[in-house]
Amino acid sequence: MKKRFHELSKIEKKNLKKDYLKTKEGEYVISKLNKVLVIGIIGIAFSLYLIISAYLNNDTVAVYIYSSFLLLCSIFFIVASLIVKKRRLRMFYYNPKVK
Repeated sequence: MKKRFHELSKIEKKNLKKDYLKTKEGEYVISKLNKVLVIGIIGIAFSLYLIISAYLNNDTVAVYIYSSFLLLCSIFFIVASLIVKKRRLRMFYYNPKVK
């Protein structure tokens, strides 16, 4: 009987990720999720730049609202990509179909 996914050690999870990356589906999904992660990081950096520049230039409240909305969306992108990555690894652990 298999262990539950959350009971795996770090080494077992790394090996599982390597095995998942060897499949075509794993390559495709992880590359897309990494792109979403990068977009989220760029969004956070840009929103922080907007907040700092709005503070220094004494801009209107609209700039703060826009930049905070961008910050929230960027955080959502990062969290969602990590959740989907973990969910895909869990699905692969329980049903390892080689594609």
